[in-house]
Amino acid sequence: MADWRVYLVVEHLLAGTATIEEAQVAADFSNFFSWWKGLPVILVTGVVFLCWLWRARLNAESLGGPGSQRRVRGWVVASWMTPVANLWIPHVIVTDVWKASAPRRSAPGALLGVWWGRG
Repeated sequence: MADWRVYLVVEHLLAGTATIEEAQVAADFSNFFSWWKGLPVILVTGVVFLCWLWRARLNAESLGGPGSQRRVRGWVVASWMTPVANLWIPHVIVTDVWKASAPRRSAPGALLGVWWGRG
């Protein structure tokens, strides 16, 4: 998305409807997300997310019992790093956590679908 923004600003710059400063801001924004600067942010975010999901899974087990989860606890982390399995097992884990934490409500298909990219 950042590179697309740079492309559009350069198009406007060539058409005379943008300034050099706008192009510089777009380029700076794009450079922030380059791999060598953005990777630490992505890694920290991933670790924080996995810690949160692990804790949510532990809470779900205490609320619904161990039988409320279809996968063993280790899949909370391993499912994100296992090729092919990472396409559906994390979705199953989050759905189970939701169901255990709100047993009277069904998992919101639309919300989880949008989160998972199926919506």
